[in-house]
Amino acid sequence: MADLGFSSQYPIHLGYWTNWSHGRVEGATLTLTHVGGALLTAFLALFVAFAGTSFWRLTAFAIHQTLSSDQPKDGLYHQIQAVLRNSANGTSALTALIRIGVAWRSRASRPLIRLAPLLGFAFVTVVGFAVAGLFSSKIGSALGNEVLISSSSCGVPFYSTSDSATLEKISTIYSPYDAKRATSFSNYAQRCYSNATETEGCSPFIKRQLPSTVEANASCPFAPQFCRSQDQNIRLDTGFLNTHDDLGMNSPPSLRYVVRLVTQCAPLVTEGYTDSFNYSNDKTYSRYFYGRRNYNAAQSAAFNQTYEYEQRSRQQFISEAFTTGLPDYNLGVVLASSYGGSLYRDQSTFLPLDGLFQGDGDVALFFLSANNILYSGQVEDPWYSAHQPLGRPIHSGVTSGAVQYYLSDEPASVLGCKMQYQVCDANSPTNGNCSQFGGVVDVDFSQMPHNDKRGKVMSWALGAPKSVLSVVTSLKASSLTSRFSLQESSQIALPDNQWQLDVQNWHNIVLASLQGGVVDSATGPNDPGMLQYFWKRPGSSEEKYLCKNQKILSSEYANFSVLGLILVLALGSLIILLDYTLESIIVFIENKRGLHKYSRLEWFTNEVLETQRLAHEELGIATWEGCAGVRAVPVTKKGEMLGVLNIQDPAHPRLNAVQSTSVDEKGERPSPTVTSSDTQFSLSNASGRQAQVKTNGIEDGDSPVADKRDSVHMVSPVSDTIYSPTTTLQETTSRPEGNHARAETDPERAMSPESEIMVSPTTTIKDGNTGETGR
Repeated sequence: MADLGFSSQYPIHLGYWTNWSHGRVEGATLTLTHVGGALLTAFLALFVAFAGTSFWRLTAFAIHQTLSSDQPKDGLYHQIQAVLRNSANGTSALTALIRIGVAWRSRASRPLIRLAPLLGFAFVTVVGFAVAGLFSSKIGSALGNEVLISSSSCGVPFYSTSDSATLEKISTIYSPYDAKRATSFSNYAQRCYSNATETEGCSPFIKRQLPSTVEANASCPFAPQFCRSQDQNIRLDTGFLNTHDDLGMNSPPSLRYVVRLVTQCAPLVTEGYTDSFNYSNDKTYSRYFYGRRNYNAAQSAAFNQTYEYEQRSRQQFISEAFTTGLPDYNLGVVLASSYGGSLYRDQSTFLPLDGLFQGDGDVALFFLSANNILYSGQVEDPWYSAHQPLGRPIHSGVTSGAVQYYLSDEPASVLGCKMQYQVCDANSPTNGNCSQFGGVVDVDFSQMPHNDKRGKVMSWALGAPKSVLSVVTSLKASSLTSRFSLQESSQIALPDNQWQLDVQNWHNIVLASLQGGVVDSATGPNDPGMLQYFWKRPGSSEEKYLCKNQKILSSEYANFSVLGLILVLALGSLIILLDYTLESIIVFIENKRGLHKYSRLEWFTNEVLETQRLAHEELGIATWEGCAGVRAVPVTKKGEMLGVLNIQDPAHPRLNAVQSTSVDEKGERPSPTVTSSDTQFSLSNASGRQAQVKTNGIEDGDSPVADKRDSVHMVSPVSDTIYSPTTTLQETTSRPEGNHARAETDPERAMSPESEIMVSPTTTIKDGNTGETGR
């Protein structure tokens, strides 16, 4: 038996199970260790982030395709398209779009209006998936910290008094086990029922405490002549306690029951029901007559008195004060058991008087004796009543100065309690599916209308409901809260309702025993003797089901919602799958239909590797393959070198071509050279006009990284316009000999509007003097 309040000692089921508190679907639960839960939580956060990246790429593709146009557009359009194509996630897109907006704020048409929707969508995507990542961790806490006990020692306490060998072991094995359980339940009741602010050690049960109503001004539960008061009694009612919701017996609605316990107590009058009797040993006893004592239920013999206790005089107290140990309270108990509205003699220890027993519940009488306890003041409590002064004030050693002490008024004060129980089908407790509202023997599940296996299983799991009688029988005087203020032989003054505080404590212990009993049954005892001689293992499939479905609370494990896991993993996987397949699917469909949409090709060529290819290829650098495809990687022929940066203007670097890019037969790469120098060419257009082309003197061996933008110039035959490969056109008013005007660089090919001559790095020019061609 694990000590209450230490859930780490309970064996816990790891893996899949259904928490019926949330239903079959939402209650699907995966329980992991703390470490396993932390790893799964971390994985979910990373998975959601990765799914967020894929979601952005999908939406960016859709937006890119929507914005795509084959009409001339400004630079802002092309940079937006490039960002949509190359941003890895919403965060990178958001920062890039902000930079673009700042740069184009005064250069493009309506930049804010064009960028605002994209900025808003990127922001919502970033925030949305950040929140999704946080909520993904809630999958591990949405179902709380309820876990299942999983023990191979599950069972219920059981023994038969017909076995003589068993009778010998009861005192050495079973009784100590039962006493430990009762003490454990009592400690729990003190921590978690009496102290509303206490939290330590109140965690193992599904509920910290079971609900109950207390009526401190209740009517007399017996015939009026037996009660000291007709309206100052106590009634405690648990209402219907659900075996699933309150006791943690995890089960679907069809297997749930509700249990109700009602306890009514009242101090009883003793006048007219007691006398004195002297035995041969010269001792005088007070005898109480509330019904004959049932000596043996199988025989007719009985004592006339219900209970008796020795009377003690002042002189006897003084003489025993120096010869006996510290005094303590004594509690005597008798029981009249009810079954079917009549007295059940087989489980009764006395035969109550008419009016004291009414057939609607068990009746227990508790006889309180204070022995040699001294009260530091008069006690008005009807059960602890003390008004007999001991004599002159004395020094007790506990208090300062002389104190007048008092003795109890009677050798034994009587408290009577009626205990009633009922069990109902949780689905229809008001439609007659209940046991009779009566004594503990009346709580027989097999007597309920449905009379099926469910009732028998619940009877096996719950056993006989606990009562204040069983609490007092197990704990005796230690069940009294008055002992908390008992110091040596002196009892500090008690409140007038001390007896009600004691009954409430008994009731709380009963509730704690209900909670702890089902948990102890699911766990099993640690004592091998209990397992061998006094423990009944589950036999039927229904009993085994209950053994594996007892819930407790534990913060040392992590519960994950299986539904949440499925939704997150399924939706995230779908997004990731679409991210990696959507382009291929669209290309396949378009190829099947013979479509070559501009938007698709723009998407391909806006990719950073394709943009790099376009830049080099427009300079005539290298021979490229593997272009414009789904996740295509453009490559050159083996050994071909690409351009390098011209950093003469660090604020505006340009790309220069390396003119010699091949590898010779020896595997060496020759130094780049330009072979033409001060050569003038002529070129005719379609109308017969000629254009002259002249190179500025570039000596062999000049560095290819030098600025060669002015190395080749073409002179229009009808104007002073000078053309150069990869240059824009610039008008000049005169062209002195040997002094050609410089043109500005432009990535577009240059065309003379007059001569219709196109000049580009691949233009073939014929030498007007020699007839040789040049590039």
